[in-house]
Amino acid sequence: MVSLGTSILGRPRPLSRDRHAHVLPDGHYTLKCEEPLDDAVVKLKALAEFAKEFGSEFHRIEAVAQVGNTMKVLDMTMPTVRDSILHDDKPAIDFYKFDIAIEYDA
Repeated sequence: MVSLGTSILGRPRPLSRDRHAHVLPDGHYTLKCEEPLDDAVVKLKALAEFAKEFGSEFHRIEAVAQVGNTMKVLDMTMPTVRDSILHDDKPAIDFYKFDIAIEYDA
């Protein structure tokens, strides 16, 4: 399973068992969602498209995954990251192993 973290504005609605919302010290929420990788490329591409169109309106748009014992981040606000995801044809986990991903710093 891979964990995907994203910020939530406002209070989250009730979530299914595989999704958990955590309240951050600043009062914002982070959604943790564990999902199989079989459709992860489609989701990464959709997030990259979203960031391309609306990225300037957000402080952060990130996809997070555990690779081995390390959490890695794809920063969708960076054009090089978006372009790689939108134009390269490879498994989702390979994007996190590539140099466009950085180590997650909470």
